This record gives sequence, C-alpha cells and structure tokens, in this order.
Amino acid sequence: ILSHCIPGKYWMELQLKTMSRKKETTFSDYVIRIRPFHYLHLLDTNSNVVKVVCGPQKLTCLDHEKVILGPEKMVIVPPRHYVVVNNPVVMQPTENGEKQPLFDENNQVVLKHGDQEIRYSQDPFPLYPGEVLDGNIRAIQLVFPNQALRIEAQRDLVDYSGEKRRAGDQWLFIGPNTYHPVSGEIVLDTVRAIIMDESNGLKLRARYDCLDYEDIERKAGEEWIVRYLLQIVFL
Repeated sequence: ILSHCIPGKYWMELQLKTMSRKKETTFSDYVIRIRPFHYLHLLDTNSNVVKVVCGPQKLTCLDHEKVILGPEKMVIVPPRHYVVVNNPVVMQPTENGEKQPLFDENNQVVLKHGDQEIRYSQDPFPLYPGEVLDGNIRAIQLVFPNQALRIEAQRDLVDYSGEKRRAGDQWLFIGPNTYHPVSGEIVLDTVRAIIMDESNGLKLRARYDCLDYEDIERKAGEEWIVRYLLQIVFL
C-alpha cells in the first residue's frame, strides 16, 4: 500500500537507504570493542583453532572467524587469595625471563589435561580455551598459635617451602603461619597442641615410620614417653 503512495523514483531511493542501513548494521556486528581487562575466545572456522584476544582493542572479525565466548572479565586474584584452575595451560620461559603459553603445531595452546594449578595474587589473566575455574576465589588460610594442619600428599610433589614429598606422606604445618596450598596436597584436619606441665606426661605410639616432633626417627609400632615441663606437643 505504501509503494502505491510514493512515486517510483523516491521509492527506489528509500529502498537503497534501507539496504545501506542493513549493511551498516551487519558490518557493525563484526566489530567488537574489547574493554581493558577483558578477553574473548575467537574461533577460526577454517582451522577449528580457538585463540584468545585481550583488550583494550577494537576487533574486526573476518568471514571465517566467530566469537564463541565473551567478552569476559579477566580473572583478578586479590592479595592473600588464590584460585584453582583445572586443565591449566603449559607455560614456557622466554629469553627475557617471562613465561608464555606453549602452542602446538596447529597454533593451539597445550593444556595439562586432568591436572590442577593454584594461582596466587598476580596481574589479571584470561582463561585459555579448555581452562576452567574450580570454584570461586578463596582466601589464604591462617594457622593460629598452638594449632597445626595435618596435610597429606596425593602424589609426588614439592611443597610451598621447597621440600619434596612422596605420595601418601603426611606432615604437620605448625602455626602461627600462613598456609599456601600446593596442587596435589589436601588438608586432612586441624590439630590442636597439647600443653603439659610437671604433673602430666604422654605415652605415644608411631602408626608408621616417621619423624617425631624432635626429628627423631620412629618405627611403626614403637612407643615412648614424653615428660617435659611446659612442653607443647602436636600429635
């Protein structure tokens, strides 16, 4: 009905303007403005490789590229906090001492599938394709005086202090101190100190081969008496 009311010349001009607006709208969909501390995952449909693009920048997608995630805010870990990342990316050192992600022959990042990595306070970072956060950002645990954490290694590892631990090892992390967890170890429970005076004593038995609180070797089943004045003992 509208076409009968408008002369043919003006009708053609109106159609051209409408088409130009549609083209502008379509073109603007391929331009993405990424804000600072944000990132997105860009899929190359020709090679099926996903890459990470970080802001701030203005990204113009090509015909064979597609945004499959984002823009998302980078992960920000505040001081005295940490976050657990599943399937972390493999990092390799560069000539200037910094670390960068390792890429395979297809230019895809290499992941440690089935593994976990604990990341402490650092600059904001993106999650690479395949990386997943395990829960929320958590505060570092404080161990108060006369307390200790009983920790067990789930695999061979090097703890936060640099000491090597074998799978199945158990040890005490004695306070007051700040406990920095390491991937592969778990906290079994919290142990409270036993304070003895001159009228008290303890009879102890080793459940397995270990070192006691004085770093004396004890064999499984061995028993001994502790009789020190005002001695603090963790069991």
